[in-house]
Amino acid sequence: MKLEICASGLTGEKPSPATASVASILDEFVARYVRNQKQPLRERTAAEYESAFNRLVNPRIGMLGIYEVRRSHIIKMLDEIEDANGPVAADRTLAYVRKAFNWYATRDDQFNVPVVRGMARVKPRERARTRVLSDEEIRILWPVLDEAGTFGSFVKTLLLTGQRRDEVAHMSRKEFDSDGIWTIPAERYKSKRPNFVPLSQAALAVIAAQPRYDDCDYVFPSRAKTPYSGFSKSKAKLHKATLAAMKKQAKKGAKLEPIPNWTLHDLRRTAKTLMARAGVRPDISERVLGHVIAGVEGTYDRHSYADEKRGALEKLAEMVERILNPLPANVETLDERRARSRA
Repeated sequence: MKLEICASGLTGEKPSPATASVASILDEFVARYVRNQKQPLRERTAAEYESAFNRLVNPRIGMLGIYEVRRSHIIKMLDEIEDANGPVAADRTLAYVRKAFNWYATRDDQFNVPVVRGMARVKPRERARTRVLSDEEIRILWPVLDEAGTFGSFVKTLLLTGQRRDEVAHMSRKEFDSDGIWTIPAERYKSKRPNFVPLSQAALAVIAAQPRYDDCDYVFPSRAKTPYSGFSKSKAKLHKATLAAMKKQAKKGAKLEPIPNWTLHDLRRTAKTLMARAGVRPDISERVLGHVIAGVEGTYDRHSYADEKRGALEKLAEMVERILNPLPANVETLDERRARSRA
């Protein structure tokens, strides 16, 4: 049978490496890796890849042949992204492009990845956030959360569980057992392993107070009965409500400093810090957060630590309650004293 030849190779076939463009390689990467049917990335992550490629990469280097891309092209692209969107966006885009190019290099003997060390705009140590909400900030925010509806309860749950934003947003009642253990399935957990979270009584109370809508099983649903979203708008409304509450307190004579910018992910770091203050062992709080334990311990230790994790989350809830209703200045709990003596 005779085959027709066209500029991109054999009719009906994908472009050959000699004619493949960066855009076509990125499309293939999305189809075969990002959106792989057997083990796809989380929806939010997949959407971020596609958005970065379509908005930031393809308009700048997408038309280049895959063998034509040079380091200078990458640098120029990153310069433009940094100028328009900031250094963090440039570094994130660089990470996505590096992943795609490394993936393609495993499939093409002749392709050399034009991404090298030193292209990042921000050093990892500088990029890492260290923000932890102070006791005073928690005391200011908590009453505002009481008036913030579903989003307010969502934020409380983030702090009381120490879990990530999307994990809590997708929380459904079918994931709870009769003992109050919340199982986050592996397919939507960052480590690709299930995480078992024995919820504290305080967290269970917040969840139980959430209204149910017909056949929707999500604890924090959107109006469309999908997992909660619109975080930026909700966070902005919360910020305005917090400022209004602080102004009311200022009129009553209270002297409050403006709360510096904080993110939802800072609550996870705050939960870890509060558990440490409450005397929780670092390896237990790491397991609560769902972090993979490195080394021999992580490989061979298969104990569930359910009781220890439940105890840690109860201590976290007690610490939050103590912050909201502090003891006299000359009184401290036994756990606080032990934690302070170890510091």
